Amino acid sequence: MIIKLSQKPLLKYPDLYVLSHLKKILALTLLSILISCLYVDLLLSDWILSMPLKWRLVIKNISISFSPVFVITTAPVLYLVNKFLWKQQKIASFAYHMIFIGPICVVVCKCVKHLLQRCRPLDLIAMPSAGMGWMSAVKNPSFPSSHACMAGAIAGMLACFYPKHSWKFFATAFFLALCRVFCLKHFLSDVIAGLVIGLIVSQSIHLLSQRKQILL
Repeated sequence: MIIKLSQKPLLKYPDLYVLSHLKKILALTLLSILISCLYVDLLLSDWILSMPLKWRLVIKNISISFSPVFVITTAPVLYLVNKFLWKQQKIASFAYHMIFIGPICVVVCKCVKHLLQRCRPLDLIAMPSAGMGWMSAVKNPSFPSSHACMAGAIAGMLACFYPKHSWKFFATAFFLALCRVFCLKHFLSDVIAGLVIGLIVSQSIHLLSQRKQILL
């Protein structure tokens, strides 16, 4: 492994769109979460609850594809398979980065979850007196969504290697995040926060590797 220092300014990395516009994205994220918490979360959850159960089960199965456990265990396997079979540099770099990004996303989400203690949509629907569901001392907190965080992290990292297809990766990540909402595992504000956390973590790791110029 060869490590060289580089002092290239942040905006010189066209693939790091999220970090280049971090202040605007954070402001937009906070505004979206606030609006969602006040006007959208409960109404959307009530509407989803009226959907047929079989639809929600199908959506739930789709959302499992980006579970933290799946991503963390798949990344090293992908790295090893590529090393011995495909030997593609971009795949190797993507898998190598995800080996670190997955656990970091899990730790960040766990810390925020247990700090804010927001209950799940089904729990909140069963206890309407809980208000917005914050600081509820629940065992399995809802905010932010770890699945959405993983989807955002993968999309952010893929966008670094294939910038021309960034919108496809972000759109797919948003769709998968919405699946967590439609199977009543999370509120809309949960997945918005998860997506942004994943994007920031993945592109921060990529920036660090770029500035150190880590060659695998």
